[in-house]
Amino acid sequence: MSDLIRVERGGPARWIRLGSGDGNFLDLPAIQALTDAVSDPATDAERLIILEGYGAHFSCGRAPGGGFGADIDSLTLAAKVAKPILALYAAVRSCRLPVVAAVRGRALGLGCALAVSCDLTWAQAGSTFSLPELDKDLPPTLALTALVPRVGAKAAAELVFSRREIGAEEARMIGICARVLERDDLDAELNLLQQRMAGNSLRSLATVKAYLATTAFGAQEQMSDIAAELISASLAENLKDRRG
Repeated sequence: MSDLIRVERGGPARWIRLGSGDGNFLDLPAIQALTDAVSDPATDAERLIILEGYGAHFSCGRAPGGGFGADIDSLTLAAKVAKPILALYAAVRSCRLPVVAAVRGRALGLGCALAVSCDLTWAQAGSTFSLPELDKDLPPTLALTALVPRVGAKAAAELVFSRREIGAEEARMIGICARVLERDDLDAELNLLQQRMAGNSLRSLATVKAYLATTAFGAQEQMSDIAAELISASLAENLKDRRG
């Protein structure tokens, strides 16, 4: 388990906290650890997973770098970068437990996509969301596989091309999050949600989740394959250009 992923269990909620408090950037080992933490089967008591950032922010995205040379090919990039991120989104979708994102502070790039991919997303007032990848000439096709089914192609395109960091209320209006709450209210609502869901069977909760996922992500596997191929080819060409 990566030290950037902290898991607390023992009641109706499995709490997963991201990062170390310094922007909560997630490297590839942390992404794998998060995938494993979400995928772990539920205990008899567990009824939901709550994702939140450690400290002031949710997550400012994937950690930069990766140690790849300019001669790396697109197939290797797909296997080592694209597929692990897509596997994380798939784990959130396929987990029987509803996954709730509690967003405080910034949710950028991978952090934004992770938040919107969850079954339920609540944001603290003052939180912000953005997809700034094109600032580094990276096409965020992986993030788009999470965003487009939730917010639609037009809103997703505006976020990607403008690179604006939007506030929580605007994020709620386009479907990134469902509610915007003050800090104390967010904590109270998370506690109330646990209490309410503790009274449900896992079967009932999983049934609701499965129906919602089917309606939102009907062609997700095909979208994910295309996203992985496109970003891997683009990254490989960009690395070659920088070398040349």
